[in-house]
Amino acid sequence: MPARTVTVSGTMVDAAGQRVGRGTIMLFGPPDSEKRMEFNIARAGTDADGRFVLRNVPVGTYTLQGFGSPPPGYRGPGNLNAMPFGWTPLRVGDTPVEDVILKVTE
Repeated sequence: MPARTVTVSGTMVDAAGQRVGRGTIMLFGPPDSEKRMEFNIARAGTDADGRFVLRNVPVGTYTLQGFGSPPPGYRGPGNLNAMPFGWTPLRVGDTPVEDVILKVTE
């Protein structure tokens, strides 16, 4: 069944409010009725100015999560605990969602 989708856009910032380039944004749907794990709806990177765009997002309630760029001396992959991280709940309706601010902490 066709569904209406919209664009979600915003900016990732750090604890000081500075824009975070080279970050990763993920949009997760809620657990299903059997309380199984959340599932990834969309994924994007931030541009050099910290901006991101997620396209074709259906109406719903989500969790927006993000990881900032690796800190100096980062020894990855697999060490996500060392990455700046943040999340926020997000409700998507029939119109584009703009100017979302996702704050990551270090």
